[in-house]
Amino acid sequence: MNKQINNYRWLQYGIPLIVAFASPNIALAYDTGDAERDCENHVRSEYGLTDIRETDAVQLMDSEKHYQVQGKTKIAGEKHRWTCEIKRRRVVNAHYRGPRPMAHPWRDERPNDERRGEPTIIPRRRGEVDIQMSGNCRLSYDRRGNLIGTEGRCSPQDRRRADQAAAAHFRERRSENEDRDWRDNRGWRDHTRNESPQIVTNRRGETEVTFNNGCVVYYDRAGRRQESSPQCRDYQVISADQASRRY
Repeated sequence: MNKQINNYRWLQYGIPLIVAFASPNIALAYDTGDAERDCENHVRSEYGLTDIRETDAVQLMDSEKHYQVQGKTKIAGEKHRWTCEIKRRRVVNAHYRGPRPMAHPWRDERPNDERRGEPTIIPRRRGEVDIQMSGNCRLSYDRRGNLIGTEGRCSPQDRRRADQAAAAHFRERRSENEDRDWRDNRGWRDHTRNESPQIVTNRRGETEVTFNNGCVVYYDRAGRRQESSPQCRDYQVISADQASRRY
């Protein structure tokens, strides 16, 4: 009876283990979820970020286990974007320009006079915003975040805090637009399979990579990307980088 039980346990546990070790590609599969997890761990360790959210990964087809990952972190009520790159299951590049979290993010350690009268953002139809400060002070900013007018009595401290609030507002809007482009471009692999960009090099050794929709990506003599035309989508810039390196 004991022998039969042991044989059953061998069939139940032993054989699956042998199959797993004999087939490392099955046992150690790596997908977008793993890439997202590795990048989140990296930016937590590298930049001290704690509130990680909206992480999204796309697998590139130029090499095995190559992923582009992006996400956001929320600090003091504002979202800031980070990006990360995975190659062969390792983080090879990460980028974050936002602020670092406070030692105690749940505690507002600013002086009392700075906590009073938080700026109120009032959007306009054409993309401009008004920022109402405490008292009789209102400042107006255009769509690029430039101050275009003031009303009432505004102190230098009001101006500084309104500038910060406007910068955060427009930064968040740009980040949302980038996220929308990222989601729109998730099908970049289907596009790049059917579209071969044209590569032209001028006499100075500079390179232009052109796509059918008029997108042009420019590179200097050393192969460094300089700029891209407004028609370019994210997947086209990635494809142009790859084509330029192979050229």
